[in-house]
This record gives sequence, structure tokens and C-alpha cells, in this order.
Amino acid sequence: MTTADALLRAVLADPDADTPRLVYADWCDDHGQPDRAALVRHQCRHPDEARPADTLTPAERGFGAVPGAAPADLIVRRGFVDAVSCAVDDWVGPDCPACSNRDGPDCPLCRNTGREPRCGVWAAARHPVRAVTLAGSAPMPHGRVWFWCLDERPTYPRHPSSLPQELYESLTGPQIDDDLITMLFTIAKWYPTEQTAVEDVSAAAVRWARRTAAGDPPLRKRGEFIGLVHPNSGGGGG
Repeated sequence: MTTADALLRAVLADPDADTPRLVYADWCDDHGQPDRAALVRHQCRHPDEARPADTLTPAERGFGAVPGAAPADLIVRRGFVDAVSCAVDDWVGPDCPACSNRDGPDCPLCRNTGREPRCGVWAAARHPVRAVTLAGSAPMPHGRVWFWCLDERPTYPRHPSSLPQELYESLTGPQIDDDLITMLFTIAKWYPTEQTAVEDVSAAAVRWARRTAAGDPPLRKRGEFIGLVHPNSGGGGG
């Protein structure tokens, strides 16, 4: 591990603290990145300042193109990307092309997650991202609750309220027990308000990305669903 990697890990490990960021800024100054160092120090002095990455120079933000997200969709606070807005498929990534005809146990591209790395893994490996807005996704109202459902037909156009398995399993909401919902959307998790549903999917997206970037076992095996049983199949699910 290089010194830069170690300093970045310290920032990721303690995202609330300024000290690791300022130590990182010192390293940037000592290694020919004065604009990057100046931005980190300035925003640490002004923690409420939020700037879209496209308003910063490449030298200030310290990164170029991001897979699956435009610079305008990356919000920088205290020198690092703090919030991201992108489509759900750009956050988790498409099915891994190297796994499509692969029977072996290990894939060097996706590390057995079944997904080609995109914006989520990139962001979590380099920035202490706190919030994710999944553009085009929205929880569905039903009676007095809101819900997210599992997308069990990934080859079909995704319903705005449906999520890929990785994100669905990372949600903390309780399973919904409603015959109409389970008939239409198989399984779903519910929330008392739209805001709580949106906040939980944001937190779930961050948790999944950090877990995947850290190399933890994937929540989705290549080519199959895991740990999920349709409630009408006799195996339960609510």
C-alpha cells in the first residue's frame, strides 16, 4: 500500500474528522498537487460549502471521468465527493461481461459480484460518500405506506420502485405483507413515509458500495438470486 492509499483509507475510515483530510492535503502539497490541497483545506474551513464537481478544475478535484456519473452529479464537500446522483444501473453497474460465458469460480473484473464496476464502487473506494440519489427511481405509494420492491426481471424495463437484489437486500425496511403487492411485485419492503423510503435506499446504496469496494462477499451471486423466496411459492418471505 502506498502512502497516498493509506492516507485515503484514513479519510474513508473517519469521514467526520477533518484531521485525516488535512493530513492528506499536506501530502498533496508535498507531491505537486497544490490546487487539490487548497480545495481540501478551504472546504474543511467551510464545511457547509457544497460544490458540483463540474465547477472545480480537474486539478482541484483530483479525478477525471467517473464511470456512470457526470461531474455535475457529484457534490464535493470538505474536499471529497459527499453525494452522488445517478441511475440505479449506473450505481451498481451492468452485468459483468467477463462472467457471461464463464464457469470458473473467480472473475478478475467483477470480483465475483456479477457486476461490472461502475460509479458506486468507484465512489466508495475513493470518497466518503454519504448520500446517493437514484435518478429515475422512486418508492411506490400503497395505502398509507411506501414501498421498494425486488426487481426479479432484470432483462425487462425496470419499474421505478424496483431495485436490483444487491440494493434490495441492503434495505432495512420490514417486508410487506400484502397479497396485491406480492402478486404484482413478488416481494417488497415498506416505509411509513416517502422520505424514510428515500433515505433508506440512499443508505442502502452507500452500504452496498462500501461493502463491495472493501471486497466483502457479494450479496448477489453471478446469475442467480440468493436468500429470496417468492411468498407464494410456499417458502415464506414476509
